Amino acid sequence: MSKEKISEAEVKNAAGLAMLEFSKEETQKFRSYLANILLYMENLSDLDTDGIEPASHALDVSARMRNDEASPADDSATEGAPQSSEGFFSVPRVIEG
Repeated sequence: MSKEKISEAEVKNAAGLAMLEFSKEETQKFRSYLANILLYMENLSDLDTDGIEPASHALDVSARMRNDEASPADDSATEGAPQSSEGFFSVPRVIEG
């Protein structure tokens, strides 16, 4: 694939979406990068994937969650706070009323 498949306008549009600004040289460099990415994706589309299950993760993982059990509150989060009360941080009032 040549970089002509990606226009300068497309590179500038992608850069704008990412809130980036490219010089003329950078635009040409990223034009080549994007063309190579599209070439790689075209190569992937040529692969025979019949009979292959879609995967959501590269590794076989399962959710390991702890049991949802009530436990006593832990006040250690407020131990170093300048002011705390009953396990809560105490701060000056910032809203009138």
